[in-house]
Amino acid sequence: MRVLAYNLDFFDGIELGRVKVMEDFDVNLQLLKKGLPSKISYYYAQGQGSSNAAGGCSEWRTLEVQSQGAERLKELHPEVVEVVEKETKTAWGGGTRKDVKVQWKRALKLGAQNGELF
Repeated sequence: MRVLAYNLDFFDGIELGRVKVMEDFDVNLQLLKKGLPSKISYYYAQGQGSSNAAGGCSEWRTLEVQSQGAERLKELHPEVVEVVEKETKTAWGGGTRKDVKVQWKRALKLGAQNGELF
């Protein structure tokens, strides 16, 4: 995470702006469900010290925005996204937040089954 690159030749039919948070998840799921695999490189991997650190989306992402984002992602991809409760260690002063559990391999498998593969 932190660096994303897309081959826009494969973006036909991909919708942007459907979620306020976790848009990277939404876009990747749309691509996978079209049967388009992704490639991951750890060459530029970065360790994340804490979640929701100062700056960036932490300026506007609240527990409510996070919860709405998780529910919206589930609406868009019900066959591969489950909304779960997670314990927050550092963000928002701790407590419980809504997040998602994604079946990434299943999303790709669905794309291949739908005949969408390349």
